[in-house]
Amino acid sequence: MLGSISAALAVIFLFISLRASPTPVIAGQAPQEIADGHVAVPITLRSSGIGAAVQVGDHIDIVMATESGYPEVIAQDALVIDIPGAGGFTSSPIIVVSVPQAQGASLAAETSPDLSFVVVKR
Repeated sequence: MLGSISAALAVIFLFISLRASPTPVIAGQAPQEIADGHVAVPITLRSSGIGAAVQVGDHIDIVMATESGYPEVIAQDALVIDIPGAGGFTSSPIIVVSVPQAQGASLAAETSPDLSFVVVKR
């Protein structure tokens, strides 16, 4: 119980700090604002090659593989607002997405090592 409360508080503090900080700027790309009612959530993708297929400003559906091997969409129409380390991904590429606040906590709590995405044309 105490662990769950601590994790929830950590997620809340992450949301607050990301909302209060300036919008990230990536060389050659315009900064992305976080819309009212949305939060920024860092997502660790399953492989470094996947991260090269997305850029700031893209809208994506975040997908994970279930235990049965079938895909499950866990967030729809997330806006990519930052790609830390762009151009030099490590073995754990991270992207930061903006999602509605109601969806943010469950997305931040997702620990699956098999996260991927589908780029959504807007």
